[in-house]
Amino acid sequence: TVKFLCEERILLVHENYAHLDGRTSYTNLCNAMTDNFEAPLNEYIVASTTFPPDSDSNDIIIVKLVTIGQKNIINPLEEMELNNPVQINIHPFPIVEIQRWWRKSKEISVNELRSGSSKMLWSRPFATDNVADIRVTDVVIGKENGHEIVLFSGVTTGYGTALGGGYISPQRNDIDGFITKLNAKDGLLFSPDPPTLSISSQRIHTLPGYADEVTGMCVDNTKGVVYVVGSTTLFGISDPLTGNLFYTAFIMMLDIRTLETLWSRQIEEINSNHSTFGRGCSVQKERTQSFSGGAVNF
Repeated sequence: TVKFLCEERILLVHENYAHLDGRTSYTNLCNAMTDNFEAPLNEYIVASTTFPPDSDSNDIIIVKLVTIGQKNIINPLEEMELNNPVQINIHPFPIVEIQRWWRKSKEISVNELRSGSSKMLWSRPFATDNVADIRVTDVVIGKENGHEIVLFSGVTTGYGTALGGGYISPQRNDIDGFITKLNAKDGLLFSPDPPTLSISSQRIHTLPGYADEVTGMCVDNTKGVVYVVGSTTLFGISDPLTGNLFYTAFIMMLDIRTLETLWSRQIEEINSNHSTFGRGCSVQKERTQSFSGGAVNF
């Protein structure tokens, strides 16, 4: 169980979540809950990545979605396999926990990390400032000015310094994407020394009132860029049967330091009468090309 003690506006969520790294506030949650409340804890490993071969490291990064309350109707892992938008606003009191584990060998899987031949090096929990739903959809390893960084991306209706740089949509409950950089050594928000134009988190959004999902990433360290793949309802084309807006897949190239958009491309040629969902991408280093993939609803 998870026990909430809102005295002095401090939220204790298990012993692992005594402090949400000082960047998120659970004031709203404390106001809404009684002094003592117990509920089941649900954990899902939603993403993971290993370090590139040139790092000579067997370490692995894993991302957990931790929710509090009744068991979720939708399993986040199964959801990404469906040709549907990410279901948001269904997970109660969500927390994202990112961990780095040392492994004795690369053969040790995610499910075997507590076997004695592995050790957790650090763990960092993140949550939105307004206790909104959040989903991490991908995690990759990159480099910035010689520093190894962990980049994670996802979707949220909330806001926070670590989940979009503090951007707040003028329209409540807007579904937007985000990308965040952490220092691979300690899991803290990446902040180069001396300070540069580098930023640690960026919101990926179009206009208020439209859904913008980020569901995949890939990094080209030779160019110093990160490619972001997702879907948007920006074009406003409605399904005549349901009235819902169709999604259009997109791919963007961002500067890995500033997270500014260098170019973006919508994939609308496939079929304008159906939703297209971007799901992932890869970089072919020999030809300096990027490739994206996804799904189409028919």
